[in-house]
Amino acid sequence: MKVISLQSGSNGNCIYVEADGVRLLFDAGISGIQVQARLAIHDRVAEAIDAVLISHDHIDHSRSMGTLHRKFGLPIYATPQTYGFASILSHRRLQIKDEGGARGQMSSVSPKGVEKAKMPSEG
Repeated sequence: MKVISLQSGSNGNCIYVEADGVRLLFDAGISGIQVQARLAIHDRVAEAIDAVLISHDHIDHSRSMGTLHRKFGLPIYATPQTYGFASILSHRRLQIKDEGGARGQMSSVSPKGVEKAKMPSEG
């Protein structure tokens, strides 16, 4: 497993994780240009990321999720609440395809695809 902190803090959060051939970005709190530049330092490219998972609706975690989707074609996974709040903060509707999902579900990404699982904390 390889974990690269591209940025962590109130100005933006973005963590790259690679394991078993799956490449994920956790949070999108930095610009697409910053993602590209910081991944390049580690011989990685944004276009090879399998998915972006947004942890919650704070702007320092979700700021560039629309950009990463549009610029690199990355699928974005977020709860409906996070998606809605991020749209409000961006002052426009995010142009992200809604893959469905419901409260109490979380997506998992593997080489076989994306699966949804019920979260125990949601009963």
